[in-house]
Amino acid sequence: ICNKIITGLDDPLDLSENVTGLMDSFLETPERGINCAWDFVNQMCSGIMKHDSYCIAMNSNQGKGRSLIFMAMHLALVEGANVAFFGNEMDFSSMQLAGLSVVNNSPAIQKLHGNEIHIPEKRFKTGSYLDADGNIIYRNTDVDGNFTETIEQYRSRLEKISHEYRSVKNAIQWFEEKGKDKVWFKNCSANYSDESLQRLVRQAVYQHNVDVWFYDTLKHGTGSDMSKWTDLVQTATRLCEMNATLPTASIMSAQLNNTAFQTKPED
Repeated sequence: ICNKIITGLDDPLDLSENVTGLMDSFLETPERGINCAWDFVNQMCSGIMKHDSYCIAMNSNQGKGRSLIFMAMHLALVEGANVAFFGNEMDFSSMQLAGLSVVNNSPAIQKLHGNEIHIPEKRFKTGSYLDADGNIIYRNTDVDGNFTETIEQYRSRLEKISHEYRSVKNAIQWFEEKGKDKVWFKNCSANYSDESLQRLVRQAVYQHNVDVWFYDTLKHGTGSDMSKWTDLVQTATRLCEMNATLPTASIMSAQLNNTAFQTKPED
């Protein structure tokens, strides 16, 4: 009886057990995650792996959210992953606009919708499209600035004379069809406590079969001073531990302060 108890289910495992078989098993089924938009991540991490959590850290206004949106759209549209994006600094309309900018301008996504475009987001959201000579096509007005053509007439004219307008419209229509139920967004700025965020993630995973979820920006939800490092570590740990129990990968962003410039990367 004593022997059975001592050598029971709590025995440690021998790390050398069947490692040759494990090695050969990778020949048949390589262990690889989802390719992301950045080759160095694919090479260093073997792609985006389930149960793993990743973080992109930048200074303020350096493009954390845009980087995550770019990666989210790539994973959904190029790699076919189901993606959920949780944001506490961006509303739905801003997220949608940024996503459409990726659809228009990402070379990898352009190969799928077949339209080679380079249109800055500013021109896209102001409806400013170019003619064959590179000039913006304006809606016709009289000398007093009053419009002399309807929106329908203006749109019809753009269809006829602007290759750029037709290309962008084709790309957007492609996304409307192929992107359906692929990218989900939730603005959690009203409540990003640890409990609320964990509930939202689980809900997205089980309702929408999410493969990768994003969080922009990683903040602790305790309500204390945001400079408290221990609280941030606590939130990050909880999210990573939760993700380890889900069939998902997580990618978050974090904001660095200016002293990061004086810190060696290895530190």
